[in-house]
Amino acid sequence: MSAWYDSASGHVVVLLSTGMELSFDPHLAAGLEHAQPIDLLQIEVSPSGAGLHFPALGADLYVPSLLAGILQPDQSADRAGHEAKSCLPQPQAEDRYAYAVHWSAEDQEFVATSTSFPSLSWLASTPDGALLGVRNLVGSALADLAAESQ
Repeated sequence: MSAWYDSASGHVVVLLSTGMELSFDPHLAAGLEHAQPIDLLQIEVSPSGAGLHFPALGADLYVPSLLAGILQPDQSADRAGHEAKSCLPQPQAEDRYAYAVHWSAEDQEFVATSTSFPSLSWLASTPDGALLGVRNLVGSALADLAAESQ
């Protein structure tokens, strides 16, 4: 929903739509390793809410990857100086699209759709499963489109 640099803690703070706040040391994130506080004062949140853009650095972070990297690091916590790129991968092509997940009373499952690909949808018993399914479907559609254009 929003993001800002907290100069008191030296952390970037991200307010999620769940009401949860995520705070992280920017020097651990790919593209922000050498950021100065002034570089972090302007943070833009993408319309989908899945991306953060730091205009002064020309850097972008994908929030779901950031969550996975901070909450489930590939390496142990005692190795805080690990390579940030292994923890914060760049978004895939399908991550650049907006998705919606809702309960379908008719199907008795969650259905996920993409506004950019209205003919694609995915049903699953959980919201996360539905979202993952439609993201993979969009990824396959994008790969097919790329192959056709070559």
